[in-house]
Amino acid sequence: LTTLHQNVLNSSKELGQLRMNLNTIKDNSTRKIQTIQRDNFWSVNPRSNRQPIKKFFTDLSSTNKPLASLVKSRIPSFQKKEEILDLMAEYQVPLMRAMWFMKINAVHMSSISKKRHTYSVPAEWTKAITDYLKDNLSKFAERGQDYGKNTLSTGNKAYTETCAAKNRWNY
Repeated sequence: LTTLHQNVLNSSKELGQLRMNLNTIKDNSTRKIQTIQRDNFWSVNPRSNRQPIKKFFTDLSSTNKPLASLVKSRIPSFQKKEEILDLMAEYQVPLMRAMWFMKINAVHMSSISKKRHTYSVPAEWTKAITDYLKDNLSKFAERGQDYGKNTLSTGNKAYTETCAAKNRWNY
C-alpha cells in the first residue's frame, strides 16, 4: 500500500513538473529594449505652432498608428497637466493610449526636473485628474441650469463652454 502511494505521489510530481515546463513560454527572441531620447521631446508654450500638436494628438487618437512609431516622432511636452487632459478630451484619445502619453510625459518631466520630488507621480496625476473633473463638473453644473432652461443660444459663448465642458466630462 505504501509503495502504491509512493508511486502515485512520484507520478503526480512528474506530471506537475511536465505541466510547468509545457506552460512556460520561452522567449528566444532578443528584442531590443526601446529607449526614449530626450531629443524626441519638445516643450510646448502658448506661442508654439499648434499644427505639430494637432498632428501628434491625431496620431495618438488613431489606433492605426502604433505607439512605437509615436515614440520615434517628436513628442510634445506640457508644463500643465490640465492642458494635456484638455487635448486628450478634444481628440478623444483612447484610454490606454492616453495613459501611455501621461506616463511618457511624467517620465520626461521627472528626468528634466532639477529638484527631487518627495511625492509620487501617480498621486500627482490622480490629484490633477480629480481637480480637472471637479472643475469641469462645476462648469457644467453652473451653466447646466441655463442650458436646461433653453436660455442659451447656439452662438452664445456660455453655450459653447457648456458644450465643451459636457464633452470633456463625457470623455
